[in-house]
Amino acid sequence: MMKVKIVIFAILILVAVFFILEFIPIRLAVKKENISYNNSVVLEVDSYQTFICRAEPKLTSDTSVRWIAEKQDNPHLDKNVYLVLTGNIPHKLLSDKDYDVNLNQNTTNNKFVVSGVCVSVDVSDVYTYNIVRLNVEDWDIVSPIKRLSFRRFYAPKSYLTIYDFNWSEFFKKEDVGS
Repeated sequence: MMKVKIVIFAILILVAVFFILEFIPIRLAVKKENISYNNSVVLEVDSYQTFICRAEPKLTSDTSVRWIAEKQDNPHLDKNVYLVLTGNIPHKLLSDKDYDVNLNQNTTNNKFVVSGVCVSVDVSDVYTYNIVRLNVEDWDIVSPIKRLSFRRFYAPKSYLTIYDFNWSEFFKKEDVGS
């Protein structure tokens, strides 16, 4: 009888630890109004830029994730910008079960703040958007955080926890963001 109580107690402790880990912040979300833009006035190669962007649902069989920085979220832009992200990319580090930006329907629609150096800029006078290749040095997620899994009902919306990350990416020997 004593062994059964010890096993039950150990299971309860284990469940409590997993539950407590859900409420320890690993990365805080930023509020849209607190984002500062240190952008140069002109989109140009080698300029440091900050964008609020979101992953765009894939409409083709292309394997790349498309990111869009919309003018309404980025007051420094004169038109929407399609981003090709390299370096420290958010979707490479976040768990697919909550943040699968490769879905044909991106149901979370989370917005991210990405900052880095422009590698190339294609400014178009014909199209309603520009295309920028950005080497991401830093990123944040914009509050409130939306998740795909059951965790959306109870997980904090103001920060990422240990369960939001794909930890296998952190332990790979190759560059995580490439």
